[in-house]
Amino acid sequence: MNILKTLFPAKKIAIFLLAIVSLLILVACGETTGTPYGTLGDDTYLDINGYTVTERQLYNQLRTSSLNRLTSYIDEIVFSDVEINTEDLTDFEVTAFEQEINTALFSSATVTPKAISDYTDGMTARRILSFADSFVITNPEVNKANLIAFLDAVVADVIARAEAVDFDEEADFVFGYVNKTAYPTYAAVIDAIIAQYEVAVAKKVYAKGILGSAVGSGLEGEINDEDNAAYISEAHAVTHYKNNVAGRYDTSVLIVKFENVVEQETARYKYAIKSNSRGDWYQIPNISDQAVIDILNAGSGDANWKPYHQKVSDILVNDLQFVAGSFEAIDYRTPEFATYYSKYVLNSTDDAELLLNDSPADNKVLEVFLQIYDDLNDTTYAQDYIAGTITRAELEEAFTYEYTSPILANATELRNQVYNMDSDVLYDGGNGQDEDGNAYAKPYSRQVQTIGGTPYLLFLFNDNRTDDDDVLDESNPDETVFADNPHAQSLKAEAYEALVEQRLTTAYINEKVNTKLNEATIDIYDPIIRELYKNQREYKGSTGFNGNDVLATVNGVDLTVDEYFNRLEKTLGLSTALDIVLMRKLRGNYGDEITEADMADFRNQLETQYVNPFLADQYASAGFPATMGLDNFLLVGFGAWAQDGRSATADAIDKIYVQTTLRELFQEDLTVHFEGNTLNDNIYSKFAQLAKNVRDNQVAIQASHLLIYTDLDNDGQPDNPNELEQVKRDQLEALLPAFITEINKRAKLSSTIQAGLQAVVTAYGNGTRYELSSVTLPANPTPQEIEDYINSFNREDVWVPFKKAGFKLKYEALNEISNQTNFPTQQSGLDVDFYEYAMKLANYIKAEVTEVVGGEEPTKEEMVARANAMLPLYAPALITTDNTIVADGNSAVRSGFGYHLIVATSYVHPESARLEAVSTSEQAEYTSKIDNPYETDKKLVGYNNDSSDITWEQIMIYLEESKEETGVVTLPTSVQTTITKYFATINSNTMYNSSYVQLEIAFLYIFENDVQLTGAMDTRLQVLRQANFNQFFNYAYFEGVDGTGTTIYDRAYNEEYAKVYGDFFTVLHG
Repeated sequence: MNILKTLFPAKKIAIFLLAIVSLLILVACGETTGTPYGTLGDDTYLDINGYTVTERQLYNQLRTSSLNRLTSYIDEIVFSDVEINTEDLTDFEVTAFEQEINTALFSSATVTPKAISDYTDGMTARRILSFADSFVITNPEVNKANLIAFLDAVVADVIARAEAVDFDEEADFVFGYVNKTAYPTYAAVIDAIIAQYEVAVAKKVYAKGILGSAVGSGLEGEINDEDNAAYISEAHAVTHYKNNVAGRYDTSVLIVKFENVVEQETARYKYAIKSNSRGDWYQIPNISDQAVIDILNAGSGDANWKPYHQKVSDILVNDLQFVAGSFEAIDYRTPEFATYYSKYVLNSTDDAELLLNDSPADNKVLEVFLQIYDDLNDTTYAQDYIAGTITRAELEEAFTYEYTSPILANATELRNQVYNMDSDVLYDGGNGQDEDGNAYAKPYSRQVQTIGGTPYLLFLFNDNRTDDDDVLDESNPDETVFADNPHAQSLKAEAYEALVEQRLTTAYINEKVNTKLNEATIDIYDPIIRELYKNQREYKGSTGFNGNDVLATVNGVDLTVDEYFNRLEKTLGLSTALDIVLMRKLRGNYGDEITEADMADFRNQLETQYVNPFLADQYASAGFPATMGLDNFLLVGFGAWAQDGRSATADAIDKIYVQTTLRELFQEDLTVHFEGNTLNDNIYSKFAQLAKNVRDNQVAIQASHLLIYTDLDNDGQPDNPNELEQVKRDQLEALLPAFITEINKRAKLSSTIQAGLQAVVTAYGNGTRYELSSVTLPANPTPQEIEDYINSFNREDVWVPFKKAGFKLKYEALNEISNQTNFPTQQSGLDVDFYEYAMKLANYIKAEVTEVVGGEEPTKEEMVARANAMLPLYAPALITTDNTIVADGNSAVRSGFGYHLIVATSYVHPESARLEAVSTSEQAEYTSKIDNPYETDKKLVGYNNDSSDITWEQIMIYLEESKEETGVVTLPTSVQTTITKYFATINSNTMYNSSYVQLEIAFLYIFENDVQLTGAMDTRLQVLRQANFNQFFNYAYFEGVDGTGTTIYDRAYNEEYAKVYGDFFTVLHG
């Protein structure tokens, strides 16, 4: 048998992963000379149905498979001199503990409270339950229920704080995992958590002590050693300040953001503002104002006539062909007004009176900009400012942003523009000139600016750039330092603190930890464990023996064999002993299937592929030089060693080949895995039932959606309506029904709903927050008035109130949405509220398409016809959830992204295993050559006249014929496709062939279907078994839980997953 694969990874040990996939085999060995065993002898550790494992046998197994436990003990002793007062932790220590816990709980040491608050309830619940299972297996004395309750309380508090209105994401945050004051009921749990991670934290504390905490002459730490790479100088602090602090002050700026060119043009036309090349803003005569028209019609004799009025009159007459003296007001939304605006050429002399004042006392530029802002956002800043009901200071506060505020952080070009604006004019005393008499640049937009493709008007009220004044002393051209004043020195201290934190990298910590370990005095007296340790870490200790009791001495502290065994046994003893029993049973039941020829072939492969290359020094680059000796090579690479008269080579063959093959033979012997091996109750019929569960619960649609959303915080992402202030959300949702009605009116004008919704998005994007219709239809209009109204009507005006409210639209085609989309096994899922509605919609379609009429299942053709008749189906109001808003015959579902109108565009029909064979020739065509194991003188048949479900015979044919070179020949492609879709998942490495199911099979095999021990050992066994079930189900299904309760298990429960796989083991167990 050619089963040994050549593996050449670069890292040590990993080169022989094939040899250590399973636990190492026990060999009956006598006491090896020079090997300490303490009191471990022939006392029984475990006995199962006559298979006995002694303490010494268990220890021999653990010696070669549990080196990491010894290294953990060594680390514990070496770093025991690092003082940590667990009753009064420092801030650094609290952070270190919380990073370790978050790594285990959320797979990230740097996970933020906000990120945790964005997890679904199910995700956080599953994380907590998974953590708890792992923790209590290694800490069996911990009360699992208390641990879960504690973590649930801490995470709930973290989420509550992160979702608070005043939450500051930039501020330091303490999660609370080690806060016994806040959680006195769980003091024992917290103590256990601290003990679990204390060594890891001690390593960080130790490295931090070497690094140092404060920068300064005469202070300790490598950060104050000029010859050390970690040294921090004032120059470093200056650089940090320049790169991370300077220029990042708060700024107060009015940002008028336009949605398109038409909108910004309309704003300029409405207020008749125009700027020249110098950026001076003028308010030209507004010909939509009747008072201006009256002056123009009166002519130069009018008391208010100015030279620029003649310019206006000339444009009206010469360019617009109007009759002098008979002018009428021209609406700013008409093409005629646009022509007038473009033809009006500014002249600084003639139009001097039209120049908008920008003095602090009477800033007309600001007033106009504010009026435009109010127009677009339904606010009243301009009128309040003009009326004096809001002060300049209050106005500035309303528009003050931090450097990291979303509106700036997510539009870096805009931020650069704002921070590059010249605010010096704000501080010059009012004359608008610098000390050389040069005019400052205006602190506002010279014209409508296109920034990042978007039009803006900006007005800089104020900023805190003076925060950067007198910080750096650059008087010495060769050395910039911090100025000698309290503000500068405070910033220097902050820079030092940040640099110290940056210096404490993982690489730095590991370097200091490894140095301390290398300096420790470590003596290991077990020759096997010593060689394995030497392969992982530098070893300079004893190569001798120190009596039967002592395994190792670390910095003068003895570790006895008995103490080490007790440490190992607590967490690994039972599982290791069970594996020993399993291997003994496998040898007894399957050992005869491995022939002498197989053994000879494998010996040849071992020598050819491993031993001979090793002796030729071909593995030196992988960390296995020939100088280490063959015995050590086999020990380190394969866990094999000479014992009881058997050579290391023979032991390697057993560990690599024999044990692996025995496991494979058992795994392939499907009929012995679970009880039942009769015609009506066998493993294949159980497979068929599991595949039926997958098929029966399958529901999938292709869909698109119209997303109605807001981005009120201007971070470039849809707001979560559930996190908006209730008043604001109520305002939006009060508008939503009218919005949906208008959307539907427009969408229905297209040939399909999909095309209609896409057209709506386009039209909405082209619309403005100004009503562009220039004529109002009077009561009892004349035909001419009706014609004028029609000609001036802009149908995009309907969107104005919704655009002002902040609504945005996006139409997207979605990937397939199925009952498996939000399985916990998926890399990412859909918003739970969105998904709930989508699945209700999908199941409604499924029910209509698959309805049984007259006792007959519909054919594939009938189902296709039914689906085509009802699709596309647009957000029907008959589908509702707790998060839907019904309007105009449709349901919009609220999610964490906005409001969705979902369009089901197609239905994914189930595959069928029906294979009709009526005639003798048809039956013969689909009859295999495989004997039916449950009916004498019969072959397995692939035809299936009665059902669309896969039969057990089809599954067995598929499995057996797949082993042949010719592949599956009895079943046609249609049936194979059905099997692949519904059974392949069941028979995959994540389901039946997963380590979890194989472990349950091993339990049943070892215990002969009665999986129990007695006393404390049984408690541990059931903990192991339950954790195995939980891990198989991805913490999404628990026996007796249906998701309707209030427990953490109900929150973790996944309804769709449970429907498909919840009875997985129930079916297998029969």
